[in-house]
Amino acid sequence: MDSNSKKRPFAQLLMKEPPHTYLLIFVILIICAVLTYIVPAGQFETAVNESGRAILIPGTYQRVEQSPVNLYQFFNAIPSGLVSMASLIFFVMIAGGSFAVINETKTIDILTNKLVISLAGKEKLVIFVVMLMFSVLGGLIGFDAECVIFVPICIALARRMHYDSITGVAMVCAALLSAALSAHSIPMPPLLLRGSSDCRYSRAPGTE
Repeated sequence: MDSNSKKRPFAQLLMKEPPHTYLLIFVILIICAVLTYIVPAGQFETAVNESGRAILIPGTYQRVEQSPVNLYQFFNAIPSGLVSMASLIFFVMIAGGSFAVINETKTIDILTNKLVISLAGKEKLVIFVVMLMFSVLGGLIGFDAECVIFVPICIALARRMHYDSITGVAMVCAALLSAALSAHSIPMPPLLLRGSSDCRYSRAPGTE
């Protein structure tokens, strides 16, 4: 490291050379483990509603004995998390590997370059069409974790249009999540809200 870099503030060095992802994850684990010694432990009493789901009873919060994370639980959290999320982890690995193979052929670069050249001056229209496509997928079939493979593609497209990487991520994630939460054709979000709020649904006439 040269003398000029030593004189730069730490924040500037951090922005220029961000820490490794594994280091960030490990620091988050340490912070969460330390908070188990600081944040007071407590719990609510629960009751089973008519649908068989346990719900919290308001006003029943009480302090319980502190149970902080020990050293074994701290290091065991990593393999336990890998086991519990194995399906998503393997999906991301397979999707990332497939994208790397496709990227080596320069197919994505060629397609994005042709798209940007043919639609020069219509960058906002491209963003609108891409977000509309993902919002339809998110609203109709609950397209969620499967969007991981499309994030690098949209990031490359956004950069070709002189936007930043956040725009490419938002083109996929913002459209998918907003459409999935609207739930105009998939039942999962309304069912989750029903379980947490103890609401009741009634059948429409003639649908018995």
